[in-house]
Amino acid sequence: MANFWTSPNRDPKRAYRFTVSVTAFEGSGIWYAKSATKPKFTVTSTEHKYINHTFHYPGRVEWDPVTITLVDPVDPNAASAAATILQKSGYYIPGDENAPFTTVNKKDAVGALGRVTIRQIGESNSDVLEQWVLNNAWIESVNFSDLSYDDEELSTIELSIKVDWASLETKEANGELSNYFLTTQTPPITS
Repeated sequence: MANFWTSPNRDPKRAYRFTVSVTAFEGSGIWYAKSATKPKFTVTSTEHKYINHTFHYPGRVEWDPVTITLVDPVDPNAASAAATILQKSGYYIPGDENAPFTTVNKKDAVGALGRVTIRQIGESNSDVLEQWVLNNAWIESVNFSDLSYDDEELSTIELSIKVDWASLETKEANGELSNYFLTTQTPPITS
């Protein structure tokens, strides 16, 4: 069986070939992404002790937060977009007598962020190898980069995104699509 070590026609997935799309950012923010973690899950366990033995049983599946770091351009302003997402999630500054009386809630937080998709691509943007869709995603925390006269890096915004689960669709070497954790809400990979 040929693999990428022995065949010039097979290429391994590359960490720098990816796109991130967040509908809450202008133009889906597809070019903002600097880095992204792929979804991770853990299967919890429970123990049962019997005499001098311990037996382990699988429990619930828990999905870890996904971290996405975005470049913060001047126009469109990603910092402004993050603040708008927080406000649309139900947060308002205390003391504003014209602000609606609401609190942050899941429905509004999920709606404010919109659809979040992470795609690992091949040699071209249309060659999607993996597509992750974050389901019921909402922003858990935002970390704006520090400022320093000694630093020439681009300003960034790091988003920690909570998810209930992630859907995965992959393109296999034979061109077939494989779906994992999919729901009817997840559109298939289109090339």
